[in-house]
Amino acid sequence: MKKSPIITHRATLDYTLYLAKLLGLFEVNEEPLSKYVVVTLFRIFNWIIVAFIIVATAADFCMNIDEFQKVSYSLNYMFPFLMSEFKSMSIYLQRDKFRRLINDIHAPILMLKYSSDLGVLTTIRSAITLQNFDYSMFVGATIAIVGIGVLPMKTVLHTRELPVRGSFPFDATQFPIFEIILISQCYAFFIACTWSNIFETPLMGFIRWINVQSIILQSNYRHCDDLTTSRANFSVSQQNYNIIQAYQFFKVPEEQKEIRSFVPFTLEEANVAVDSFLLRFQTCVIHHRRLINNLNNCNSFFGFVLFGQIPSSVLLFCVGLFTLAVSLHNNRVTFADVVILGCAMAHLFYYCIYGNQLIIENEKLLISIYECGWENHLSRKSMRLVLNGLTQGLTPMKMTAGAFFIFSMQTYLSVIKNSYSYFAILINTVSDDE
Repeated sequence: MKKSPIITHRATLDYTLYLAKLLGLFEVNEEPLSKYVVVTLFRIFNWIIVAFIIVATAADFCMNIDEFQKVSYSLNYMFPFLMSEFKSMSIYLQRDKFRRLINDIHAPILMLKYSSDLGVLTTIRSAITLQNFDYSMFVGATIAIVGIGVLPMKTVLHTRELPVRGSFPFDATQFPIFEIILISQCYAFFIACTWSNIFETPLMGFIRWINVQSIILQSNYRHCDDLTTSRANFSVSQQNYNIIQAYQFFKVPEEQKEIRSFVPFTLEEANVAVDSFLLRFQTCVIHHRRLINNLNNCNSFFGFVLFGQIPSSVLLFCVGLFTLAVSLHNNRVTFADVVILGCAMAHLFYYCIYGNQLIIENEKLLISIYECGWENHLSRKSMRLVLNGLTQGLTPMKMTAGAFFIFSMQTYLSVIKNSYSYFAILINTVSDDE
């Protein structure tokens, strides 16, 4: 294989895994005992700090249960911190399964980035650009959320009111207790956001690269019956190398995105002496099954936490609207109000837009299977293979949260609609009490 114009598609993933290792979520048991102990203690310390904030916020929630405004502020922080804690524990407790999932989904891309087909290289390069944009958005959200605790520092020290409401069994306004709790809250903001990024950016990457492979598989199915279309290899021509090196996301012509050959995923598939429809179709069926298994493993790994993400997003959006409405009414909209509501809306939107794209690519894949020319190759020898391929095409590929929710734009609009309905009820109740 010659040099690829795509240096790495795992830059953000590798950085995320490095952070996970630093925080003790991905420790390596072969490391020196002293380092293992330090990392373990650091992980437990982080869990305790965030749990401390959750308990204090929950206590404040219970003590002010009759005051809607105070309760809403408590909920704005309690549930995000709780979900972040669950995400970190999920990564740590299933770290071996997480590693296998990374290898299963990313290994084919390590080969495909050397493909001789320009359309494949362009598809991967476009996915990398979107990946970097998404990662920048997550980093920006982390900076904004940490800013909730850091930016009003001068005012907080003057008023002795913490950024996150909490009830404590001692006087939390006294020096140095107040300063210690304040530092703990700012640190908890950073750690919780980092945990969320460690959980979510690989998840987005898994769906993204499954979609990329699905696009390539669609093309392969279309080329099954056209043996005049040659198989690609893993040698990038100088011309294709130069084109990808000069890649600009908004200036890519449509013809450059077209995959013009049957694309192998392994070296064995590239070196075939006698090609045929059945051989190509069988290869496609095998990789289609692999993608289905990858997605099922992905849903199994992330499903439990994502199941809690749906009601959490509904609650945060509803409460965030209420908090912002109250702030507007009192003419004191804060940076925290805007950030919390914006993150609540954008967070679920990211899940749903990727889930929706997965559904779209799956529908295109089904059409490609049925239009691959299988009806011209029916024989006793091929009947079972063709039937398995057609039946497999009916298997839905969807990003799910447990067994109840499917991430799609329909789900997102439903969440927004229901959240607004609850917000309207809540704001009317508060207005009536006044």
